[in-house]
Amino acid sequence: MKQVVFQYGGLTEKQAQAAEKALSEPTKVETRFLPDNMRRIADYAGENTFVLDVKGKFLKYGTLSDAQVTAANKQIQKEEDAKNRMDVNIDVIGETIVVGRNTGEDLKKQKGLEFNPLLLDITEVMTLTAKAVKFKGKLTTKNCGVCKSCGRTLTDEFSRLTGYGKTCAKHLKVEYIKDKSEVERFNKDVLARIEEIGEMEFWVPRRQIKVWNGVSSMLLKF
Repeated sequence: MKQVVFQYGGLTEKQAQAAEKALSEPTKVETRFLPDNMRRIADYAGENTFVLDVKGKFLKYGTLSDAQVTAANKQIQKEEDAKNRMDVNIDVIGETIVVGRNTGEDLKKQKGLEFNPLLLDITEVMTLTAKAVKFKGKLTTKNCGVCKSCGRTLTDEFSRLTGYGKTCAKHLKVEYIKDKSEVERFNKDVLARIEEIGEMEFWVPRRQIKVWNGVSSMLLKF
């Protein structure tokens, strides 16, 4: 049709109608030969208006920009993750977990702390998804052989007695001990501070849950 216009300067009425019909009909896409990220868009059957708009453009024109493909796949993944979420509310009081530094930094901001909490006593398993688990927890009260705050190895007598190094105790805003007779007072102050800080909510990627006693093996089967 394009060549006819160039050669004769126009189209007949029937030719114009045929051209308009061809342009209005969506391009037929054989999805089985598409890359995975493109096939997810072409086969999308959900209700997200953005993805449906991108899908419509792809089916009509047969192509999309990299930005459109990336954005549409993000929306599809969010929708799939939401479907796979499971609110469980499992009580696992007493279990302790070590979180990564990035999670610790997030909790530091969340609670306005002066340190990154890395060892936490789990009080509840809130939500399960295909990729992560959402917990509630408090600063640990257990003596794990490492600092309850930063997770470093305890090297001196006072730190092994209290479960905290002097610097981390300062960050926790608890007066450190000067001799063994103050251990009981220190522990009471720490417990009071833990209750003051309260529960924290945080996500942990499933791949990072490697050793966790109690219900961990059951959770990771969901």
